[in-house]
Amino acid sequence: SLSLSLALQTTKQVTKDVGKYVYKNIEPLVTKHVVEMVTRTVTEKTMPLAAALATERTATRAREIMVPILAKSLTHSLVASLSETMTHSPLQDYYCYYCATKKE
Repeated sequence: SLSLSLALQTTKQVTKDVGKYVYKNIEPLVTKHVVEMVTRTVTEKTMPLAAALATERTATRAREIMVPILAKSLTHSLVASLSETMTHSPLQDYYCYYCATKKE
């Protein structure tokens, strides 16, 4: 029948037009919101763990590099100070000052 054929043709065309409209106008909006929501959710869930791992790895690497350097520099500075302290008498300072100021 003519009315049935016309209804089917109209339905097909309306379905196709609505599909085009949705794809062109609504899909970008929905996609944008879905992407924002997924990005926010993934970021909120993964960033604390990623930050903790990055901090731990950075601290470990810094420790591996700095400990040998600091151990050597601390040893060098302490040895010099301790040897000066152990071999130098405070009385020497007094006599050096006395000689320098009294010229005797």
